[in-house]
Amino acid sequence: MNAAISSGKWVRTTEATVLLGLSRTTLTKHRSNGLLKQGRHWITTGPFKTSPTLWNVDAVHETMHSWAEQAAGVTQSAKPASEAEASFNLLQLERFPNWYDHLPEVDRAIQQAQDDWTVRREYGWDGDDGGNWGPNPLKPGEDILETKWEEELELPFPEDFNEADRYVYELMTVIGKHQDDPTLMAHAVALCAANYLGNLGEPALGKIRGLLRGSPVLKGFND
Repeated sequence: MNAAISSGKWVRTTEATVLLGLSRTTLTKHRSNGLLKQGRHWITTGPFKTSPTLWNVDAVHETMHSWAEQAAGVTQSAKPASEAEASFNLLQLERFPNWYDHLPEVDRAIQQAQDDWTVRREYGWDGDDGGNWGPNPLKPGEDILETKWEEELELPFPEDFNEADRYVYELMTVIGKHQDDPTLMAHAVALCAANYLGNLGEPALGKIRGLLRGSPVLKGFND
């Protein structure tokens, strides 16, 4: 009795590896060990061992979802992982049998990295395949590589700033911005200091801030 052929998108092996995110070796292994079934997941186009194989990528995707859910202990009522997540987790499970034991920690680390980068973006950071960098507050128009940031500025990364670090960074920015005008720089630095101490609740600094803000020297401070 011949097995029925499943409906779905049938493609050759080269295209299947791209659409599924799996290597040719992985597909062949799962075909050989019976996890991927002839007629449902794959068919040959001829009677010979060398005949090309076609893959039903829709059926393989569905089976990969099932594998990922079973490995993670997810019930059918749970929200299924995306195709990309299922493919990635399946590949990781092949490499690391205890992958799902550590998946929550991995997810938390990934989320923390995303949150950290959001903070850095607020400070003007950017990056590419060559690395990440942030603007040098003391030298406007220049950047500092991530690997040199702590050494050159003696500050933690922006995501680790406390209130004092934010003040020091702001102070550096003021110094860099007004380095060609010492008088304006001095007044701007004094205003930053008054703002910082005033925010900490130091007495009598409200009057000092008012006097500094009213200074004609600071007229272009925020320009």
